[in-house]
Amino acid sequence: MSIRESIVVLGLVAACGSGTSYIYAPEGADITAGSVSTEFQIPPEEPRGEVRVQSGGITEINSDGQKIPMMHLRLSVANNSDQNPWTVDTREQLLDIPGRGRATPRFVNTDRDRGPLLQVPRLDQRVIDLYYPLPPGVTDPDDLDGFDLVWQVRTGPRLVAQRTSFGRVNIEPEVYPSLYAGWGSYWWYDPFYPSYGYIYTQPYIRSPNHIIVTRPGRGTYHRL
Repeated sequence: MSIRESIVVLGLVAACGSGTSYIYAPEGADITAGSVSTEFQIPPEEPRGEVRVQSGGITEINSDGQKIPMMHLRLSVANNSDQNPWTVDTREQLLDIPGRGRATPRFVNTDRDRGPLLQVPRLDQRVIDLYYPLPPGVTDPDDLDGFDLVWQVRTGPRLVAQRTSFGRVNIEPEVYPSLYAGWGSYWWYDPFYPSYGYIYTQPYIRSPNHIIVTRPGRGTYHRL
């Protein structure tokens, strides 16, 4: 069974158990009712496209009854005018939590291509959802004030790399921005997830047969 066939996406975690609603907003974001993201023109010296970054917050991956918290981040990469196709290596997009270390994405969901290497030709765009394991003791937004996303995109011969900081923001439930997890058709997971970075007493998911992303208390969304 392929990873595309074996994953079931149900929803997104966005609030902690206390009932307070949080989002993780990237630096420079204009927080509105519908979207919390930051756009970067790349390459910065001669822009030919852009990268938009945002976070869906902490998700729960449910595998065989075991709920595993993960951080959901989204990269939208648009090549507007470069004749050279751009390349995104999903293994090089790093979650950096101060004092805890770094992690590579364990699961990747895209609108096209399975990965881990994604091509973005001229006049095209890729939307990439990245799922990162969290360090021990972090299960909801109350446990995590912020983090950095260290992202990179190769624009022809030029490698554009940048660090974007995200901070936890308290918001009213009625203005919670929608960002659904796992909406793309293609999944990729790293069967050789590295042992460096965070330290766990047990590995997360070695051979996932059934994966569920849930959003407790905020409804259930099915995608088969």
